[in-house]
Amino acid sequence: MQAKNFPHLPSQLPARGTAHSRAWFRQLFFLQGWSFEGEIPDLPKGVAILMPHTSNYDAWYALIGILGLGVKISVLGKASLFKTPLRPLLEQVDVIPVQRNSKSGFTEQAIQIMQSREKSGLV
Repeated sequence: MQAKNFPHLPSQLPARGTAHSRAWFRQLFFLQGWSFEGEIPDLPKGVAILMPHTSNYDAWYALIGILGLGVKISVLGKASLFKTPLRPLLEQVDVIPVQRNSKSGFTEQAIQIMQSREKSGLV
């Protein structure tokens, strides 16, 4: 059986949660059969692109991994998700609504978000 490795949170990234909450989400992550490969770069800003996005379950697994790592990272999500009962949860975990059909474009919205923050991670 493969050792259950979970990377350490680099010092330059903003943290969230407690040691207890991170341990709980790591266990939940591993119980669902997932593992981490590699390390997280120690940079104040970064963008992670997760592909392919094949189902809504992908968001669940990513959220568990993010909370297990304990990194305060923002996730871009389609604005229509904020018109559902999930809105309070999405706001709590820092999902940022984006208009996918906006004239300014998705990429331009992501650039503006990154430039407006001193430290940030964006998925």
